[in-house]
Amino acid sequence: MISFETALQFFIVNSSLCLIPCAEMIIVITQSSTQGWKAGMTFVAGTCLALTVQVMLMAFGVSAIIQTSEWIFNGLKIVGVCYLFFLAWQMFSRPIALTTQGVQPFKSRATLFREGMVLNFSTPMTPLFLLFLIPSFIDTERGNIMLQSYQLGGVIILAILSMYTAYCIAADRAGALILQSERFRGYLQRGAASTIAGFAIYLAL
Repeated sequence: MISFETALQFFIVNSSLCLIPCAEMIIVITQSSTQGWKAGMTFVAGTCLALTVQVMLMAFGVSAIIQTSEWIFNGLKIVGVCYLFFLAWQMFSRPIALTTQGVQPFKSRATLFREGMVLNFSTPMTPLFLLFLIPSFIDTERGNIMLQSYQLGGVIILAILSMYTAYCIAADRAGALILQSERFRGYLQRGAASTIAGFAIYLAL
């Protein structure tokens, strides 16, 4: 079982990663600002359901890898740390513009839920992200590896759900103007990048 400290650290890392502009963020902001926060949350629900399935499948893989080879496990942890450094550098050096142009604003709840699932399943970076990041926070001395993988996966889902709920509410009330502010997002991204880099250094040490 993971410790509270590990869970908190993992939650902060994943919350910071949610500040990187992406397709999910654009859709959530667009639907929440045009159809209300419930529409945005419908899309988020589909995304989280798909992520839950991938976490359950990935837990078996991570557990098998760790129990099979300590070298592969350590290699995944090193890759995970390098991946965090890469994400931090990317956020520092190349802020991604957030645009809602070309996004269909009005969709049914069923369509939004389905699109959230499909988009998450079809993103090749999702399983790689889980494979590289989860082992970095697993402690083999704390017992059941699969249980730790499930718990860390749950923390990921909780972080995404928390951050995107905030996006939905903010976009609904502010019409996405605040989140589309380049200066505001610049502050958020630099803060998130510093947090991610800090945890990468912590894990490396």
